[in-house]
Amino acid sequence: ADLLLGTGSRTHLPLLQFKKNCGLPAVVCMSPPRHLRHRFDLCFVPAHDGLKEQGNIVQTVGAPNCSKNKGLHQADRGLILLGGIDPRSHRWDAAAITGMVRQLVQSEPGRRWTLSSSPRTPAETVRQMEDLAVEFSGLNFFNFTKTYPGWIEEQYDKNRVVWVTSD
Repeated sequence: ADLLLGTGSRTHLPLLQFKKNCGLPAVVCMSPPRHLRHRFDLCFVPAHDGLKEQGNIVQTVGAPNCSKNKGLHQADRGLILLGGIDPRSHRWDAAAITGMVRQLVQSEPGRRWTLSSSPRTPAETVRQMEDLAVEFSGLNFFNFTKTYPGWIEEQYDKNRVVWVTSD
């Protein structure tokens, strides 16, 4: 190996231990806790986290991914991606999220919407989204457990508009 790369708070301590034991540079793709930031060689931090670029902090726009614009976006398609509970960063209000999805779908009745949950989406929110998909003929709900590797990239390619909750 030439480089250690990790994302997710559970990778921080193992990455730093490998860095120490192997003498390899360690890069993290998120904002690590303040007391650990200086220990990483590089931190790719989303701009929405509010950290300024300095030292080993590099701001990113959006999450790192392997998507490329293939020019296949369909003007009448939209994608809504739900995150979920992360008590360290924000509150999750299922009723408010459901209301926002409802308002978005109602505001663009000609758009075909694809809606998906994530591993962090609470079961209550998943049930509410399933109910919305029954209510609106232009809305299809996909539980993340029923999707396959590469599904999200396919959706990025198809959908002209993408909305993502903040988690």
